[in-house]
Amino acid sequence: MEIVTAIVSKVGEYLVEPSINQARYLFRFNKIVEDLLEAERNLKSKQGDVEKEIAAAERNDERIKATVQDWLSDSRKIMGEVETLKGKIEVNKTCLNGWCPNWVSRHQLGRKATKTSIRLKKLIVDGGQIESVGRRALLLGEPSAPKDPAPLLEQSLYYHYDKSKLLKVSDECFEEMKALEVVSLRYADLSLKSLQFLTNLKTLELFGCNLRDISFLAKLNKLEILSFRGSRFDELPIELRELKELRMLDLRGCSELKRIPSNLIRSFSQLEELYMEDIFEEREVEEKSIETGNARLSEVNYLPCLTVLYLKINSKCLPKDFAFSELSRYEICVNETGLIQLEYLEIEDAAELKQVFHGKEENGIAEEGNDIKLPNLKNLKLNKLEKLARFFPENNHSALPALEEFQMIECPNLTIKEGDLEEVCF
Repeated sequence: MEIVTAIVSKVGEYLVEPSINQARYLFRFNKIVEDLLEAERNLKSKQGDVEKEIAAAERNDERIKATVQDWLSDSRKIMGEVETLKGKIEVNKTCLNGWCPNWVSRHQLGRKATKTSIRLKKLIVDGGQIESVGRRALLLGEPSAPKDPAPLLEQSLYYHYDKSKLLKVSDECFEEMKALEVVSLRYADLSLKSLQFLTNLKTLELFGCNLRDISFLAKLNKLEILSFRGSRFDELPIELRELKELRMLDLRGCSELKRIPSNLIRSFSQLEELYMEDIFEEREVEEKSIETGNARLSEVNYLPCLTVLYLKINSKCLPKDFAFSELSRYEICVNETGLIQLEYLEIEDAAELKQVFHGKEENGIAEEGNDIKLPNLKNLKLNKLEKLARFFPENNHSALPALEEFQMIECPNLTIKEGDLEEVCF
């Protein structure tokens, strides 16, 4: 009788202030739990959609927006809280098959579940307002800005001209635009001396431009993103080593670029993304001085922050026993034939790597129909790849017909399809 009195007394305490709100946590408990589970399902569905969009954006080398990353982090955190809460609710319900629940605990759980449902629903609404999860590091291919954008834009300038005739830019063009942080020019003819006034500049895209006086960029010491994609100039000067804040460098399609001074690349200690094509020094002449030598592939491994790498290289530029540092995304093409001639592959300590090959368009590998082929790969070693789940894309009948030796160490999530590694020597 004392136990019953204590329970009734405690229930009465919760019904006092305010009585209606307090009572609903107890007497509408099952409905509150149903609302929680429905909100959880809806958020899980939205979270799955966003994660798919993020995966697609990352395959397109897009930067994921900070707001999207924050939303996903909050979603994952609250999902963990919901799992814990569901466990406590189940314990409360199973007390004598629900006939004698802990009323104090039920009140607390009902209140917690109500507040959690509100948070879940807010995240669902916020997720529905996400229009795009990523953006290119530079706004490549964006619609052209007005022909005279200077009076309209204080911090960003996008000037995309007709490629059939290059826009001539004077050396004084940007003198009164010192607040600019982003400049994107397409199909222009200019001396980079004209940019020396833009000391606040953080992003510079020069696409398909004729360029001179590259060394003046050294004065833009806040520059973080620099793209010369498809532009014409013959040398990346050593003076650019002053760009200590550089995070991304894109040199794709610079067909006239003949020289990058030795040790210039490794001086970009904050570099996170590097895109380059066949400009590295060959092994036989690696010992040239800074004054005469070209960049060496080994410099890539002196970039501690590098996570994204795009390379087109000649096999003669590959040092003996060379190994790339840890990368989250990469595309490497050797001798313009991709990895068709690849015989030895070792991947180690790539903590975030989930899948090695994604398809022809990303890796330049041989492909028959939808099936990826590495016809000459003889030796494969995979070591300490915690998140690696697949070697080839899912639903592909891919194989390694020439494989002779396979070594796998500490790859707990890797799934290998039956038949892929038949007749392999271990």
